[in-house]
Amino acid sequence: MTDEMILAMAKKGGVIQINFGCEILSHKSADASKRLNFTARYSRYSGKI
Repeated sequence: MTDEMILAMAKKGGVIQINFGCEILSHKSADASKRLNFTARYSRYSGKI
């Protein structure tokens, strides 16, 4: 959407949704997300970053 479209929607009380879940975009994105999630879980439990 362009800035103008977003502003027009806001003036009419509308809303938009921004999807931060990249897993649905492609297999490559899903694989990268799985690796990041695993790394985050591992570092949380092990105390390592």
